[in-house]
Amino acid sequence: MIQRSEQQFPWTARQLVLAAIVVAAAVLAMGSSWGDWARISASEEEYSQDFLVIPFIAIILFVDRARFKGIKGETSWVGPLIVGCGWGMAWYGYNYAHQSLWHAGAVLVALGAGVTVLGHGVLLRFFAVFMMLAFMVPLSNRTRLQIAEPLQRAMAVIVASVLQFFGEPVGRQGNLLTVNGQQVAIAEACNGLRMVFTLILVCWLFAFVTPLKSWVRWMIILLSPLTALVCNVLRLIPTLVLYGHAKKETADRFHDMAGWAMLPVAFFLLMLLIHTIEACGVEVRSDEEVGAEREEERGALGVSAAGSVS
Repeated sequence: MIQRSEQQFPWTARQLVLAAIVVAAAVLAMGSSWGDWARISASEEEYSQDFLVIPFIAIILFVDRARFKGIKGETSWVGPLIVGCGWGMAWYGYNYAHQSLWHAGAVLVALGAGVTVLGHGVLLRFFAVFMMLAFMVPLSNRTRLQIAEPLQRAMAVIVASVLQFFGEPVGRQGNLLTVNGQQVAIAEACNGLRMVFTLILVCWLFAFVTPLKSWVRWMIILLSPLTALVCNVLRLIPTLVLYGHAKKETADRFHDMAGWAMLPVAFFLLMLLIHTIEACGVEVRSDEEVGAEREEERGALGVSAAGSVS
């Protein structure tokens, strides 16, 4: 029993405690960078999704913990290499005013510290999951504006076209829409990239907590920006109608509530996509999940046959 448990989970309690201590030391060593990260993420709503990354990774690792089997829980030279790369990135970002590199370097130092103790096997096995750490790095204002401005223009065009299709007279001048004489800026209604990045993270979580084949997971990840944009459009249409026909307080309240409502909507759209692919006769579930269901079916048939004989 003990041998089987060790095979399924490659680390001892002592190793896990040591890994936690080493990671904490790495965070303290880069304390100024993490302090700046916490200040930005807590004070600016555009980056509030940064706090979702670690909980989402923890959920995925717990749900997919069967994949820990076969990993060698040994110390690895890859960890110090990652730490060195992260430190160099943070040094360059700090001294040459590249804030994103400064924060990204701190994340890599913490990751490398954990890999040093736990081994690089976990990094290789869950590489796609650890890619989510990139979402912890706040974008520079220049980069954010380069993404946000064309996104806002596209949202303005799409939402205006949809409302006009349903008979709502809408005027558009750049990102500014006029609904029933009320001017509403798309930047105000969708609040920049906050919702888009949050929904991309939700898609990433869905892809890895659902027992799917690898190609299906990557398809969901690649389609996650499109899913986020569709949800954003679904949110903006009633929001703009309310800004044009109701009190601003009512529209503001709906705007905030609709943001949370888009999370289950994103899950629904992804489930609809999975069911549509299955309806076309394509197997999307992982081989382990299919095998487990067949074992259950055989077990049920065995019980039924035994009952018939008795």
